[in-house]
Amino acid sequence: MNGWLLGAAALTALALPVAVWTACQGPPAGRLAGLAFAGTVVTAVLLLLTQAYGRDSYLDPALVLAVLGPVGVLVFARFLAVPEAGPARAASRTGGGSGPGRDKSDGSDGSSGSSGPDGAGRSDGADGSGGPARRSRGGGGRA
Repeated sequence: MNGWLLGAAALTALALPVAVWTACQGPPAGRLAGLAFAGTVVTAVLLLLTQAYGRDSYLDPALVLAVLGPVGVLVFARFLAVPEAGPARAASRTGGGSGPGRDKSDGSDGSSGSSGPDGAGRSDGADGSGGPARRSRGGGGRA
């Protein structure tokens, strides 16, 4: 038994059970950390086995795991992200629904929908039109 194989056996016996235990217990964020740690341990074990047995074929899965492991963690972290607010906030981002804080600058309240520097809709002529802002309500004619 050479040193490379001894190192792989030690990592498998000591670090991998800790990673699996962490991935199976606790809150979702802690489980994700355990999954990332398990991927790192398995990558290191495969690299040690590559050196221990002198087989280059063990190197390919280790490199693929090293590249795709963090990508998988980022994807799962995206699913674990806490939403910013409740359903009213989500509806206002998609353009549907109305809820507290819903901005009515789409013209449905009779305003032109134009905004000044402070973000407030303006219909007092201060928007540069020279008079009250108007909306066209038909085919190409003037309102």
